[in-house]
Amino acid sequence: MLSVHTSPLDPPGGGDAGGMNVYIVETAVRLAQRGIEVEIFTRATHSEQEPAVELAPGVLVRHVTAGPFEGLAKDDLPAQLCAFTAGVLRTEAFHDPGWYDLVHSHYWLSGQVGWLVRDRWGVPLVHSAHTLAKVKNTLLAEGDTPEPRARVIGEEQVVAEADRLIASTEEEAQQLVDLYAERRRLELEVERLVNDVSDLRSRLEQAERTMQGMESSLSWRVTAPLRAAKRTIR
Repeated sequence: MLSVHTSPLDPPGGGDAGGMNVYIVETAVRLAQRGIEVEIFTRATHSEQEPAVELAPGVLVRHVTAGPFEGLAKDDLPAQLCAFTAGVLRTEAFHDPGWYDLVHSHYWLSGQVGWLVRDRWGVPLVHSAHTLAKVKNTLLAEGDTPEPRARVIGEEQVVAEADRLIASTEEEAQQLVDLYAERRRLELEVERLVNDVSDLRSRLEQAERTMQGMESSLSWRVTAPLRAAKRTIR
């Protein structure tokens, strides 16, 4: 699991710790109780933290050094995602290949890291957003500051890249579809069209080979429509 901006060891109600912390802890503990070992990567926030702490039997919290221990707000953390990702990758490098079976990222910052390590490790990426910038921006009161464009773009990228998205409520699931799924739908449509053209080109090439074998018995005029179709696809 990835939780860049808040540690599951922090008590809810202090700093950025809240419901997401409880969610991560409970999910990890329940998985461990089913025999699935869980490691949670989070950013170290002071120098006295141990590199690894057992949260519960089968659940290990790893503290990753990424930026200064103190003085960084959540809005400052995008600049530290490269350092955080490097720390996660270094930890995995000490193990045999295939050590991790799945990545579950929490919040968009973690999703950006999860996207990279998913590609590096060749495992599925599951993502939980917890809160969404576009939803927050539609509910702004007068004088409120909107969520930054960088977060909106980051969330769109994670939604498009994740292998699975987890929504805690039906409302959140609908928000993901209504506000974020358009890019993914377009990408899937382009992929489908590319595959269709590739398949059609393959069929035409097969037909051309068949046509060449028939040229001795068919006139050039009879085969003209097929040759014209092949030129159009190319």
